Amino acid sequence: METNMNSNIWQGGTAPGGRPFFNETAREYQDVRPGYDSALVERVLHYAGRPAAAAEIGAGTGKATEAFVAAGLCVRCVEPDASMAAQLTQRFGRRDVIVDVRRFEEWEPAEPPLLIYAAQSWHWLDSERRCARAASLLARGGALALFGHRYLLADPEVAAAVDPAYMAHAPHLLGDPEANRVPAARYWYTTELAGSGWFVDVEADDFSQVIRFDVETYLRLVSTFSSHRVLGDRALAALIGRLRRDFRGLDHIDVELATVLTLARRPSHDRPSSSRSGSALARRRSMRL
Repeated sequence: METNMNSNIWQGGTAPGGRPFFNETAREYQDVRPGYDSALVERVLHYAGRPAAAAEIGAGTGKATEAFVAAGLCVRCVEPDASMAAQLTQRFGRRDVIVDVRRFEEWEPAEPPLLIYAAQSWHWLDSERRCARAASLLARGGALALFGHRYLLADPEVAAAVDPAYMAHAPHLLGDPEANRVPAARYWYTTELAGSGWFVDVEADDFSQVIRFDVETYLRLVSTFSSHRVLGDRALAALIGRLRRDFRGLDHIDVELATVLTLARRPSHDRPSSSRSGSALARRRSMRL
């Protein structure tokens, strides 16, 4: 639960093999996860020089895909999970969206894309290789956009009320609430790309809105979080049951959707390899912010 929870969801802290849990919940993910605002898409496209097409890393069920297609782009979705890929295929016409069912590490585009973006998926990639891999696939001068939501409980009283449930059933998910409000300029996406040595012109922006969920929809949302899925069915059911009891009497849950965006560019000309020295160390450090 993102107000008092640490950054497991956002910084790749989920147990190894976590992403396959999504194939159990693809439909739930599509039904309850919020999409992305047109203002964020406009910011990405402005930075990238308004390309006609883009490649998406880990497209899931197409939450971000939908926003970029609505902006007029053709999107090639690289999605390793068959259930998620099936949702993508069902939702979009083949003219606007092409789905490659494979891992990003194995994907080889026919032409270098001018824009690659990752919506809530960058942390699933190999932390030692992802910056170099993305840079190598981009066209020279091409843009990389990383973005994702943080789900913060907007009511401090509700936020405090959930702590006992997590203390009882998932204490490792509790953490410093201020860590979840780190601005995009200091978020780990930004520090990683800036310190990798593979990118230039790194920029960051914050977007925020409050979304109101009824209690049951909110509990369904929580159940799709990867850090919660890896608890196992019994532990997750116990946690959700306790939260349901603690929320008794509430009509709704207000969630601040705090979205971070980091933009970076592959240099137009390759720089000497020495400029990338220490990049692996910088990446490892950034994951612990």
